[in-house]
Amino acid sequence: MYYTIRETLTPISKDRLRTCVPYVAVLTSAEWATDKDLFDMGIDMEAEAVIITTKAEVNYDSLTGGIFIPDRENPEWEGKGFAFALDEKGIVFIDDTGTAQKITESIRDTKRCRFPSLERFIYDFFEKIVTDDKVLLENYDRELDCMEDDITGRDAEILFERINDIRGDIRDLRVHYEQLIDFGEVLEENENNFFKQENLRYFRMFTGKIERLRDRAAAVSDHVAQVRDIYNSNLEVRLNRIMKAHHRNPHARHPHNRLVRHELQKHAGAGQTLGLPPCNSHLRRHCGPHHHRFQKEGLVMTNIILRPLTPEDRERFITDNQEAFNYGALEEFGLRDNHFEEDGQIISRKCIEESINSGEAYRIVSDGEVVGGAVLKTEEDKGDLELLFVSPKRHSRGIGQAAWKAIETLHPEVKVWTTCTPYFEKRNIHFYVNRLGFKITEFCCSHHPSKDGGPEEFFRFEKIIRKDD
Repeated sequence: MYYTIRETLTPISKDRLRTCVPYVAVLTSAEWATDKDLFDMGIDMEAEAVIITTKAEVNYDSLTGGIFIPDRENPEWEGKGFAFALDEKGIVFIDDTGTAQKITESIRDTKRCRFPSLERFIYDFFEKIVTDDKVLLENYDRELDCMEDDITGRDAEILFERINDIRGDIRDLRVHYEQLIDFGEVLEENENNFFKQENLRYFRMFTGKIERLRDRAAAVSDHVAQVRDIYNSNLEVRLNRIMKAHHRNPHARHPHNRLVRHELQKHAGAGQTLGLPPCNSHLRRHCGPHHHRFQKEGLVMTNIILRPLTPEDRERFITDNQEAFNYGALEEFGLRDNHFEEDGQIISRKCIEESINSGEAYRIVSDGEVVGGAVLKTEEDKGDLELLFVSPKRHSRGIGQAAWKAIETLHPEVKVWTTCTPYFEKRNIHFYVNRLGFKITEFCCSHHPSKDGGPEEFFRFEKIIRKDD
């Protein structure tokens, strides 16, 4: 679709494009491939298949880049992106999603300018993107206020999940705003002199508006942290009560204690504590004399790197592991088995150190940031996943699955992988069975005790690597 910028946007045919400037063109990628010579921008730009950021790049005689618009109504923060190119004559959107056309039509239907210009259209276009964000941020603030008022009365699982949802949404919004600010600054700099000096004020107005939204988002982020702190303080108080009661009679099996343990354990898996065999020492399997213990160079798997654990990072590995395990368990004060192993930790330092000392330990790195860790053991064509954890801040991004693929690639000689997880770890069971292709081979319980001993109820998993995997 082609428009000329007048008091209102006026549709034109592409034959009149050169004489009706400034213009706006909204094309599909196929239309751009056919008609790009009409615009005479001196570039051979190919529309990117996927646009996930907003950015502008200065070329000799054009500005090009991408625009990404998060879907404010989607809790997963999915969005739509499209490319653009502009010069002093007009702007072209290359969009297969229909988003740019929808915004342009809205401007045509609602905006009437006394002094129309390309600069004013660009301002109107980006203003449409963020038009409801002030209300959106206010709604987040009001919801957090309600959480503060009712933090002891709401279901712990629902509350904590919602806090994390808001935290993730605000994080994505802040990234979006920073990109828009950078975009506006490139336009205001006007390196190619495409814009009239008196109209640069539109870009300053836009940048100022986005900066205010960014600051408001930062305030909401602080509010989220405040609610999390209150929530965690409340958890600690209640957890201490449970620990004191437990230490008074650690072996009690009366109904109340049993019920508490069941409720506490129910969400222990929410911390992405993947691959944990029941971690009491009597359930640890020790390697035989032929156990291979070696560290390979960092292996890249998509955006995931397995980096061998260094002595300098050992202490941080242990604390990160404990944090990840506590995160899920403490949602409802979860306990592994019927007691904390030591110092109020769900998994003890001794337990982690035994795994590190007898296996291969790796850091999971994504985009240069340490996001988790793994410990595995291999012997000839058999492998055992001892530990796999992802930082709570990076959950639900496919990191665990990508890390597992990296592990498989790291050890192509392994044909059979095994691991374990407690019966209540529904998230882990889903991860292994539905995501990674493991099969449940055994359920250990009072009717079918583990050969390693111990009272825990847990599943054993096995994955046989086939040529087509």
